[in-house]
Amino acid sequence: MFYYRHTPDLPLFSEANLQELVDAFFIPGFLIAAIGGLIVIDNNEGFDFIRYGFMRFWQMVKRQKDFDGPKTFYEYRLACAEKPDTKIFIPMLLIGGGMLAAASILLFVYYRMYL
Repeated sequence: MFYYRHTPDLPLFSEANLQELVDAFFIPGFLIAAIGGLIVIDNNEGFDFIRYGFMRFWQMVKRQKDFDGPKTFYEYRLACAEKPDTKIFIPMLLIGGGMLAAASILLFVYYRMYL
C-alpha cells in the first residue's frame, strides 16, 4: 500500500527519503479519505437522484411496461430511507485523516530542514 523505499546509505530524514515518505502517506491517505467522504454523501442520500435517473433510463431502454418498482422519485426516496446506513466510513475517514496528518507533519519537517 505504501510506496516507500528506504535507502540504507542515507539517513531516515534525508531529502529523498522525506519526499518519498510524504508521497507514501499523502496519496493513499487522500484516496481513502475521499472514498470515505463519498460513502458519507451516499449515506445521506446524496446520490439517490442519480441512481433513480439511471434506473428510469434503463427501464426506457429495456422498454419495461409493467415495472413493479417505485413510480416516482418520492416513492424511491421513501423506499431508500428504510435501508440501514453503513458505518464503514468512520474508519476510512480516521485512517485517511491520520495519514494526511502524518504527511503534513513530514512535509513540515521537509520544509524546515531543506528549504
